[in-house]
Amino acid sequence: MKNHILLIGDRLGGIEPGLGDLVADLMLVDFPELPLSFTVHSSSRNTVDHLFQNCPREIIGRRAGTTVLCVGWEDLQSALPGESLVHQYFQLLQEILHNSHSEIVACTLPCAHFPTDSLVRAKAQTLNSALRATATDQRLTILDLDRIVNDYQNRQLVRGDLFRNLFTDQNSLNALGQMLCARAISSELSSSLK
Repeated sequence: MKNHILLIGDRLGGIEPGLGDLVADLMLVDFPELPLSFTVHSSSRNTVDHLFQNCPREIIGRRAGTTVLCVGWEDLQSALPGESLVHQYFQLLQEILHNSHSEIVACTLPCAHFPTDSLVRAKAQTLNSALRATATDQRLTILDLDRIVNDYQNRQLVRGDLFRNLFTDQNSLNALGQMLCARAISSELSSSLK
């Protein structure tokens, strides 16, 4: 179904209502004339491996015209090495590409709020670098949320003491961070509708 959009997230975007719900709402506001439908699948159990193992039911079976993947956050907190995370993520991408007609928007993971010397940040950067290096074809687009969040935070530096954080203490996006990322995802999805 071309106008059906599947939004898959984990704790990064907040569990329902969260990032996926905001994207759906923004799309419905911007395109009231289009027959769009959405499935939002956000869960803290949405590890990359879990999604790969359950891909036929949770992703391919939904027959979405577009699938947005904003996952990997849960995997950063695990003992899984960065290279293994990249391998699992690309297995998931290949499974979707080979077994569905869905276009995919894969999002990088914002990692600026992690300490620069942390293993979590290093894993996120490993995954993000691999995603950025991916040859984008007609059905796969990489949306660089890490760059978008970094650019926003750098623009805020001029505010000094009024700097606004985009993350909660539990390492997920707060309302402002969700809105920033939802606008970016909605904008990317909108470009394919025009």
